[in-house]
Amino acid sequence: NFVGWTDQYLWFGRFWLTHSTGVYSPGGAFLGVACVDMELGFLNQILVGLNLQQGNSIFIVDARAESVVAAFPPLRLIQCVGGTGVDCDGGTPQQVSPSDLHNPSVDSIFSTAKSKFGTWIAVRPGLLSITVQSDPYFCAMMPIAQSNIRWTVVLLVEQNVLLAPIYAKTKVVLGTVFGITGAFVVISLLFAYALAKPLRALAEQMGALSSLDAAALAQAHFPHSMLTEVSTLTQTFVVLTKCLAEYRKFMPESLFTKEESHDDEALADAEGSGGEGKGKHGRSGSASSAEKMVKPDHGSSSDGSSR
Repeated sequence: NFVGWTDQYLWFGRFWLTHSTGVYSPGGAFLGVACVDMELGFLNQILVGLNLQQGNSIFIVDARAESVVAAFPPLRLIQCVGGTGVDCDGGTPQQVSPSDLHNPSVDSIFSTAKSKFGTWIAVRPGLLSITVQSDPYFCAMMPIAQSNIRWTVVLLVEQNVLLAPIYAKTKVVLGTVFGITGAFVVISLLFAYALAKPLRALAEQMGALSSLDAAALAQAHFPHSMLTEVSTLTQTFVVLTKCLAEYRKFMPESLFTKEESHDDEALADAEGSGGEGKGKHGRSGSASSAEKMVKPDHGSSSDGSSR
């Protein structure tokens, strides 16, 4: 009561599979065997329809026979010995072994399967990284088990081809980030310059104001600022500095020089005669206080005499 598929076999120069099942009567009596033969050329048509990108390839491997059943790009999997024509008339068609295909991709996937799993029957679904002629590839393996069929679909994808869109988007994102960052840096520098320029000019004019330098005050100039507060502050100091400049212009210069010389003389006297000055001030202070105390006494005595 066998139901299942046969192993692949060659017939008229092509790969075939046969599905067989027993036929029984309603009473359970064995009537015979029904078979369906299927030529495997349709597998190549399915693989072509996948529209794989250039550089990628796909294989169907018979895990039991450890041979390639179908491939894209197409491979010459059958060779004719001693015959001619598509059907190998007068000769014997033979399946080409994987090692005789002399295909770098086939050699790589077979060596990887052997080293990783031991046999093709033991292959498990997964993604591997392999090298084909020094180029990195992703190798996806998917076993297919149907009745007694043991096939494995192997997809080879070149890593550079697969990751190219990701690399392109990464470059766009990095370029955008660096561009925005650079724009913010430039804007920040311009803003800092616009903010510091009027403040720097303000500091220079304040220095001129502290020394009452009329020549510098007469040339007072403050650049326009984008900040209203800074502009208002600078305009106020402009008015103040011009007023002080005009004030010094109409006041006698001796007023400023006398105050300065008076302050210098007072400082010299305080440093040169510290003790003596303190004694004189102490005596004069005592006399003043004594004089204040005498005045009320005279008043009281006069009041007594009048009485």
